[in-house]
Amino acid sequence: MLQDRETITKRKDGRFMGRFIIDHESNGKPVYQYVYGKSYDEAEQKLRIAREIESNYLSGRCITIKKVYGEWLNAIVNRVKESTYANYTMKFEKHILPYFGEMLCTSINSATINAFIKEKVDSGLSAGYVRDLFTVFKELLAYAQEEYSFKLSLKNVSLPKAEKKKPHKMDDEQQKKLVGYCIN
Repeated sequence: MLQDRETITKRKDGRFMGRFIIDHESNGKPVYQYVYGKSYDEAEQKLRIAREIESNYLSGRCITIKKVYGEWLNAIVNRVKESTYANYTMKFEKHILPYFGEMLCTSINSATINAFIKEKVDSGLSAGYVRDLFTVFKELLAYAQEEYSFKLSLKNVSLPKAEKKKPHKMDDEQQKKLVGYCIN
């Protein structure tokens, strides 16, 4: 059974043409996609397949991290401070997008994130900085899940332990030098 937004008509050349709405222009006018078949049934089957593909695309199964990143930035620009926004964009553009940019949102899982974390730690980034990268990336993934209605579990992500440094105490001689510099 065809939906209201789809039609099949017979053309003058004898083929059947099916059309369905794939998007709307800014003025509200529908944008159509066309499929052709030698019979009505063939055109109807192609419409069903096209509708399934469209449904997968709209549900986020075919949307990349890079595309969501652009949308997410527009969503948070007025919600966060300018310095926070700059921090997010720097972390994304320097670390996250080169690694995940072309990946589909639904292909992200704990294993891909753990591999990313391992690569960043092995490259010499501190555990605290890598944890910050993951926190920012997790915000984008939460936005994507909300907007495109898909589920993503990050329960098995293993974050590196941030080492707490003990404060260095000055000995008496260092303290005397410091006092001497301050007085002079």
